[in-house]
Amino acid sequence: MSIETDHINFLIYRYLLESGFQHSSFTFGQESGIAHSAIATTHIPPGSLIAQMQRALNYVQAEINLTEEGLPADPKFLEDLPPLSLLESVQPSICEERRKELWQKVQRARTAEAETNDVVAKKNVEIPASQLRELAGHSTGAFMCQWNPKYNMLASCGSDNKARIYLDDPKMPPIVCLHPAEEGMGEVFSIDWSADGDHLCTGYADGYVRVWSSHDGELQQRLAGTGHPTARAKFSSNGRYIAAGDGGGNVMIWNTRTEKKLLGASFHEGSILSLTWIAEDKFVTAGTDSMICMFGVKKPYFQQRFSGHTDDVNMVDWNDSLKMLASGSDDKTVRLWTLESENVKHVIQHESPVKFLAWCRAEASSHLLVTGADDGTVRIVDGRRGVCLHALKAHASGILCAEFSPDGRWLATSDGGCRVIVWDVERQDVVKTLLSKGAVFCVSWNMDGTHLAFADGSGRVADIDMSS
Repeated sequence: MSIETDHINFLIYRYLLESGFQHSSFTFGQESGIAHSAIATTHIPPGSLIAQMQRALNYVQAEINLTEEGLPADPKFLEDLPPLSLLESVQPSICEERRKELWQKVQRARTAEAETNDVVAKKNVEIPASQLRELAGHSTGAFMCQWNPKYNMLASCGSDNKARIYLDDPKMPPIVCLHPAEEGMGEVFSIDWSADGDHLCTGYADGYVRVWSSHDGELQQRLAGTGHPTARAKFSSNGRYIAAGDGGGNVMIWNTRTEKKLLGASFHEGSILSLTWIAEDKFVTAGTDSMICMFGVKKPYFQQRFSGHTDDVNMVDWNDSLKMLASGSDDKTVRLWTLESENVKHVIQHESPVKFLAWCRAEASSHLLVTGADDGTVRIVDGRRGVCLHALKAHASGILCAEFSPDGRWLATSDGGCRVIVWDVERQDVVKTLLSKGAVFCVSWNMDGTHLAFADGSGRVADIDMSS
């Protein structure tokens, strides 16, 4: 490998020519001698200088992205680091500063993981195999799991074009709700039970919402969307309507009795990430455009827009007793809204993007909100005052899901590092923990709080007996 002055000059000369700097290129060609050199007839692709500089920049960035052991850093540590500019790449002090910043992030994550493992080891709270029932999971990643509100049934969905319904009898095989396996499709993104427990709706990659019988898995309705993957689909509390949002920002409403589509139009610029009903006839959606929109089931369907977030809104959840909407965003805030005003009532600042939140459903603790952030911190917030009561730190990876038990006594959380933790809410203490096989995307309590299910990125679905 050799680098010659004429070669560098020729690349600069060609760059000036291609960029339209005619006088500059002529002067440079004469002074450098390139214009009269044999090298001037060499054929090279347009943009060669820029291409080589980009490769060099990528190489410097790759060097910075190495850990102290000389191994590539996990991509999750690189998300918040600003990209290296060309001028920065030729300044050794800046490169070294970026490298140290990365090493510190890696070290903090390792320390947090070690502390988590230490907590588990000291307290001996690892869930034993005797309390765990492995279910016939998915062949690839499982996205969600949800207990039936009336019957002792559990549903799950994944990227293998299936939703599954697990019955109370462990000897019985699960009911499989099979979706069409078309090219490039396979993700069942969402599931939701009707309030009477007799139906399950699924949102699939082909844009359709399907309604299945809970008892035999019979396909009862096939509701056409707009063609974009259906990201979220949920029944209203009375079961008369299904609202859905898709990857194209479209919002749909169907009357489940007539199967008539009442609405199917775009209201978000980008994918819809979350949807929640706030009454029998109203719901809200949130998405990657930082907006929250409210809709009704009668004309005019669109009713109100809540603005204030500055990045993706990952989650919205409604508290009926407080008449308050909570939203969590990549802008590192949780915002609490009342429907009387488009202005936010409380803003709770976090140190990293907020990926999940959920209200407590127990009447005595209905003012409590749990939030989960990308830095692994779980916070318990008093929604009445908009203040953080407790910050729980035991996770070493970003929080993916959190749910209070029905009586509000326990809190289950899960993360991208394969761990599930059960907390005592009053004492803010770890009481149970489990290390799974993949990122745990979902945890779900059954109706009496005696069982906790989880679903992970390996396709695993399992039920933990919490009665003891």
